[in-house]
Amino acid sequence: MAIKDNIKKHRELAKLSQPQLAKLCGWESQSRVSNYETGIRAPSTEDLMQIAKALGIGVIKLIEDDEHQLRDLSSNYEIQLADQKVTSIPILDMIQAGAFREAFEDLENAEYTTTDAKVKAHTYALRVTGDSMIPIFQPGMIVIVEPDMPAVVGDYVIAKNGENEATLKQLVKDGADWYLKPLNPQYPTKSANHVNIVGVVIQVQSVTKFK
Repeated sequence: MAIKDNIKKHRELAKLSQPQLAKLCGWESQSRVSNYETGIRAPSTEDLMQIAKALGIGVIKLIEDDEHQLRDLSSNYEIQLADQKVTSIPILDMIQAGAFREAFEDLENAEYTTTDAKVKAHTYALRVTGDSMIPIFQPGMIVIVEPDMPAVVGDYVIAKNGENEATLKQLVKDGADWYLKPLNPQYPTKSANHVNIVGVVIQVQSVTKFK
């Protein structure tokens, strides 16, 4: 399957429209996504990485049938097929996520999920609750969270409040001020000045399977 077909397939599996995917990639219009899916333009390596991040999948899945692109990507980013190994990681609740290092001390009865993302010692998973992050994050979805990764503008993050609980929001910036933004417009955007970012979402798992 060609790259253009892989992009469309995984976008539709993620239940995203072209405008929604473009927005997640930080692009102003859907035309770039449309051009890539129709084959009018070939995506750059950087854009492929951005699309994969937005879809919550490994970039290998977008280029698995394109040997030339795979060699180019491996050369530029040191990405190896071995990175696709499956790892089992614990699913925490939002309270545990607020104090995840303490939570890792007692995982005897924890529920686990698997991921093909490249994980570290404290990578964990969360089950999405509530509707503040729809339509991208539906209740019941599993998100894979990396606590040892610095968050940048546009990332989906797990933020801890003063009560040792946590929430999933998008990290945005306006001038010098940082905010936690819900995707559901019915919820307010709040200042990130008094919260602690305890993880960055690196992959999304649907209710039934990984995309």
